[in-house]
Amino acid sequence: MIKKLKFIRVIFVIFMNLLLCQTGYLTEDFNEYKGFKIPDFTNKDTGYSISILNQNNINYTVVGGGKIIKNQYPKYGSVLYENSEVILYTE
Repeated sequence: MIKKLKFIRVIFVIFMNLLLCQTGYLTEDFNEYKGFKIPDFTNKDTGYSISILNQNNINYTVVGGGKIIKNQYPKYGSVLYENSEVILYTE
């Protein structure tokens, strides 16, 4: 009976970790990491976009010398984690 309960507990923990990974949360060594869902920076000011990325500890590269973002990679809606990188393309 005890072995059966341990097995069920292991399966439950694995299932919960998979679920947390799929929803943008990851539990590891009792630390919780929450992903940052990248907004649409298209047609936004470069300074504004950089400040949002800095607040969420996301690295960035700006390609071009313009003040307005024309494209970005990865696209908006992607979930990023600390120290990920975003490329902002300006005019």
